[in-house]
Amino acid sequence: MNKTRFLTIAVIALLLLNIGVIAFFLSQRRPHPMEGPRQIMIEKLHFDPAQIAAYDQLIAQHRNKIREKETEITHAKSQLYLLLQGEDRLQMDTLIHNIGQLQEAVEHIHFEHFSAMKSVCKGSQITDFNNLAGDLSIYFSPKKKK
Repeated sequence: MNKTRFLTIAVIALLLLNIGVIAFFLSQRRPHPMEGPRQIMIEKLHFDPAQIAAYDQLIAQHRNKIREKETEITHAKSQLYLLLQGEDRLQMDTLIHNIGQLQEAVEHIHFEHFSAMKSVCKGSQITDFNNLAGDLSIYFSPKKKK
């Protein structure tokens, strides 16, 4: 076998291997970041289509409220870190206190969201929800990047 024929076969083999790898990665379904917890709740609570629609409305409202508070937190943190240019400790303490209050508001929003989710449940679903309540922080916590 001459060098040209060997190189041609090698290039074709590598090309086919690359196409196979690309096809494999494209075939992997990547869920939306919040699709996982949403789907888990629907399955574990055995929601019917009407409950799913109500739950989806709750999710949309929750996301809007959280987005609003996260914007406020980001703005307050920006103001806080601008203080690094000076020595205003009083304003620093005030901003840190405000950030803490905003974070507290976020936790209230989360709690109210889950409380509203419980109100969507019927009959034995309430027992399922109560059993699931201890794990909510696991399902809805930010995923750690590896």
